[in-house]
Amino acid sequence: TNYQQQSIILNHTLVEPSNGSEGSIGSTSYDHKLGSSTPIQQSVTEVGVFDFSLVPPTSYLDLDLIEAGLPIAVMSTGPIGRFIPAYFAVSPMTVTLAAACNSGENSFTYLGQPFSYASNPGLYLQPKSGSGSDTLNYLIGDWWRYNNQWSDRAYNDA
Repeated sequence: TNYQQQSIILNHTLVEPSNGSEGSIGSTSYDHKLGSSTPIQQSVTEVGVFDFSLVPPTSYLDLDLIEAGLPIAVMSTGPIGRFIPAYFAVSPMTVTLAAACNSGENSFTYLGQPFSYASNPGLYLQPKSGSGSDTLNYLIGDWWRYNNQWSDRAYNDA
C-alpha cells in the first residue's frame, strides 16, 4: 500500500484467433497511485481472447532494481475474452430483379405481372469496434457467430 510508480507500460497479446490481428489498446500506460490498487479502464480495437500485461519498471527511487537483485515480475491477466464486436454496420446488397418476359435483347415485365428476384436480396454486416474501426478477427473461420440462413424467407409480388 506504500508503493507508487509513474508511467508503467501496458501491453496486450492476442491469444485467439492465433492467425488474427492484435489491434491496439486504449490505455498504453498508467500511474500507480498510493493504495492497494489502481483501477484502469482498458479497451481493445479487435475481437478475440487477449492477455493483458504490464512491463515492469527497472528502477524505483533511483535504485536499479535489476542490479539490486529486486526485479519486479511481469504481471499478466491471463487469457480474457472472447471479446465480440461492439456493433455491426449494415449496408444493403444491390438487388436485381428478374424480368418475366425475354424477347431477344429486351427483357421486360408487364404492369401487374408477377416477377421475381434474379438473386436473393441480402445485407452486408461489417463488425465494428467501439471506436468504429473494422474488427478483422471476427471474419476468421469460426469467430463469425451469426448463423441464421433465413431459410423460411419468402417474397411476395403483390
